[in-house]
Amino acid sequence: MTGKSRSSFIDGRVLIVEEQRETGEVICECLRSAGAEIVALVPTFAAALQLLLREPVDAVIFDADQISDSEAILLAEELDTRRMPSLMLNGEPVPAGSPLHEGRAEMLWPFSEVALQEMVRGLVQEARRRLPRPR
Repeated sequence: MTGKSRSSFIDGRVLIVEEQRETGEVICECLRSAGAEIVALVPTFAAALQLLLREPVDAVIFDADQISDSEAILLAEELDTRRMPSLMLNGEPVPAGSPLHEGRAEMLWPFSEVALQEMVRGLVQEARRRLPRPR
């Protein structure tokens, strides 16, 4: 890595949606150690959608294994409307027909901290290239 220390590698605002608090905290710590500002760790997609209305966010990371089909449609529509880069963390690949699948990054458990940090850095850079974005 040239020019950036790991502590400023990401340099963006990230929202994490994870119902298992301990898992979410591990993800938060991994991203904080690479310079991400964690906007919030929320347990539900409803909470995430409400937060997106109030806070600027560069990227959303969520556990797609915890989402219902109806929530998937709402979340996909909201993220797409906002042109919000997002990353699904999954135990199994999301089915090809899911509204979340098209154009969304996906990582399967288990993954390394470095792989997660690099993926989120790419999402933040994508968000910055897309500015301005709707609020």
